[in-house]
Amino acid sequence: MDFFSETSDVDGLIGLSLTLRSKDLEFTPAFREFVSPFKSKCGEIETAFDLTFLSKTKSPLGIYCFCHGHIIEDKLRHFLISLRRKPKSEPPQEMIQASEKLGGYPGGLSNFFSALGEQEVTWGASLHVAILKPKRWPLKASFQKMPRNVGSFRARQQELRLKNAKLNVNAVLTLSPDITGFALEINSDEVASSNTACFDEVGEQLWSKAKSLFDRK
Repeated sequence: MDFFSETSDVDGLIGLSLTLRSKDLEFTPAFREFVSPFKSKCGEIETAFDLTFLSKTKSPLGIYCFCHGHIIEDKLRHFLISLRRKPKSEPPQEMIQASEKLGGYPGGLSNFFSALGEQEVTWGASLHVAILKPKRWPLKASFQKMPRNVGSFRARQQELRLKNAKLNVNAVLTLSPDITGFALEINSDEVASSNTACFDEVGEQLWSKAKSLFDRK
């Protein structure tokens, strides 16, 4: 399923973000050269780096990809890469310039993975999906009717937290009173190679683990 289509929702849902984390990636010479112009300070870490890849598509369907990592003792640590939807506001000019220098999205991201090299990775993965057409994805659980106001407070959202110990996956269902659909966050460890297909592959693996939440054939 193409969770991050930039043209429309797919079967009544749309990916909002997919974040992958790793602590054991090999720091290849090609990747060292790739990130060297983008080093920045992160707390006490002087040799961190930040990379941004922006698509040409505007919000709300446009994509921006963000990567952050720490280089410690010539090893790659605290590595995170995330696909997200563009916010309504325009990104800062320095972010646009950095993305253009890298080749944007998806071209620059392809160059990024080429430099990183194909490695089999156990990713700490988190997928956040908006269910825009809940009738297509009926839940096997129901939320309590949510009031708009509680005393002098306005109700913002309610959450249902779930865990499947057998599959080692956690899920969070979120309902907001002003939104027709609901949001689903899926968290688990997934194995996938570090290449341009890893987001699709990990997204499918996470979604497969969450399918039992829905009363859909």
